[in-house]
Amino acid sequence: METAHNHTVDILALSVSERVRYYKRELDLVTPPKSFREQLLSNVYRCLLEQCENHQHTAAV
Repeated sequence: METAHNHTVDILALSVSERVRYYKRELDLVTPPKSFREQLLSNVYRCLLEQCENHQHTAAV
């Protein structure tokens, strides 16, 4: 996966907490969105963050 700062990250190799940090960092780069593409990325990162946070919550129960 290419990131906003042009290096490849294997998301599946990251732990859930590492994914959360990664998505938050990437979301910060496109907030506030300056284009339609950044708006789209922002929405995708928010959804992925929500999924990871839900996964962390259910794993802790």
